[in-house]
Amino acid sequence: MSTLVEGITLQKFTRPEGPCLLVNLPESFTLFTKKKQLLSITFPEINTNNTIYSFSIKVLFGFCWVFTYENELYSICIGTRYPYAVIFFDFLKDAIKLLKKEIPEARVNKMYEVLKKWRSDPNSPNVIAPFLSAERIYPLDVNLTHFMAYDPSVFVNDEAKIDDLWNSLVTGKGILLIGNTPEQASQAAYSVLSLIAPYKYIEMINIYTGLGDPRFLDIINGSTKWKIVATTNALAADRCQQFKTIIKLPARNYNPSPELRAILQKKTAKLFYRIELQFNKRIEVDPYSDILEYPLSAQQINEIIQHLKMTTENFDLLQKMNFFQEWKKSIIFRSKFRESFLSFIPKQVIATKNEAELKKISKILEFLSSKYKNDIHMSAVISEHIKLVNNRLQPSQ
Repeated sequence: MSTLVEGITLQKFTRPEGPCLLVNLPESFTLFTKKKQLLSITFPEINTNNTIYSFSIKVLFGFCWVFTYENELYSICIGTRYPYAVIFFDFLKDAIKLLKKEIPEARVNKMYEVLKKWRSDPNSPNVIAPFLSAERIYPLDVNLTHFMAYDPSVFVNDEAKIDDLWNSLVTGKGILLIGNTPEQASQAAYSVLSLIAPYKYIEMINIYTGLGDPRFLDIINGSTKWKIVATTNALAADRCQQFKTIIKLPARNYNPSPELRAILQKKTAKLFYRIELQFNKRIEVDPYSDILEYPLSAQQINEIIQHLKMTTENFDLLQKMNFFQEWKKSIIFRSKFRESFLSFIPKQVIATKNEAELKKISKILEFLSSKYKNDIHMSAVISEHIKLVNNRLQPSQ
């Protein structure tokens, strides 16, 4: 199969038996063979002929086409670990135009043959995606990876509500979207993720769910596991009070107001710029401050959130989010770290550390030795740090 697509399935729904898996390509694609209870997600509660939508199961994303053939209900679902939503939705729209007269088995087989050819271009930052009609090329950029094709203002045309979405997104307080169709609900979920582009949101999300999905029952019963949930089930709005932001999507989408998203993307950029600025000030005092995860002071936090309409409580919640922790790790060894590490006398730095900190530093120094092995100056200073740490730890070992 393509490196961009895990597999494709064909399902049929009958009243006595419910959803039944008919075709699974390739055979190694085991999403529904291992978890048959999840088949219900391939037949949403609200659908019309040629319904398309998306769902997510942990790190896998599904893109589905639900249709009727000879008065019977079928669905075709594509599974991927690369949620390039706009490509998959475009592909499904193309398939509807060209395959609507084909029998279900022919549809899934023809789709499978072209999906196998999807690939990233090694010579350019593009995704090459052969469709049934023609080959298409999509730039592999932030617009694709962060769902910029889906503007939240199309679903929520109110600056205060979009700002509320942003706050709940970055703090993990929970967002529930109640759509009128599976397509609207799932695309609205993707649009929310675009609010913090170019930062990658890695919390648990549920792009679409409904009755029959075992996860929907968990949500109705108050689970806070998923930070974004989209559904067409109105029951959720009454039962799910664990979500800070609950939005019923409009019967008809609004005209886009891209400036609303741009405001919040600037706010995100300013917030993370200020955080990194404080980290840089801190690292000028101690090169290990990021590695040892020293907390920001109240004064530093106030300087960060000033004029950003963000409370200290919300900032504390942000710092606990997985996507924030991953971002923090990703910038530890920025150029500022090297400058700081080389500017201190090793003996003075190591002398201030307690045993627990020394043990953590010892492990990091092994990594630094490898990372900077071709940097003569850094290697020499790292070796001095290793010697000092070992001497400090030796009596207690």
